[in-house]
Amino acid sequence: MSDGREADLARLLDGAGLGWLGRSDARAVSGLLGELDKAGAEYESKFGTRVDLLAACNARPEDTRALLQALAASVSPPLLAMVARVLLRKAEVVEVRFDFVSQRSSHLHVVVADPEGGRHEFDSDRLWDVEVLRHFGLMMVDGKPAIDGFYAARTS
Repeated sequence: MSDGREADLARLLDGAGLGWLGRSDARAVSGLLGELDKAGAEYESKFGTRVDLLAACNARPEDTRALLQALAASVSPPLLAMVARVLLRKAEVVEVRFDFVSQRSSHLHVVVADPEGGRHEFDSDRLWDVEVLRHFGLMMVDGKPAIDGFYAARTS
């Protein structure tokens, strides 16, 4: 990974209120860049489209701040790919299930629907992936529950 890409990510993290990550451990930005690249590979594998997530974050820093927050929270590459799909392609979250049994298991299941009609499922047994739930835009539409978007948490 090049120093230029690491500098780009460090700048983006700072803009997302996460600059402390790079200041606390010089290796952190390199590690996060590796995870972001893995998420890009997952995106390509799942959707058949190559995407450079760092370039997307550079091009749309306000729109991708929530992606960077999920990255910093150790969300797995497959779930980061889901987040990228929601943010970059405006996919709709149509189903979420979370099962948890203390000291035994956790399972997260998310289904997103593309505006063009494709549906994609994401599953994870990693407890840290539940972090994505706090970024969903929860609302009621005509008295029925809906999730609209994926939003950054306030950082200041």
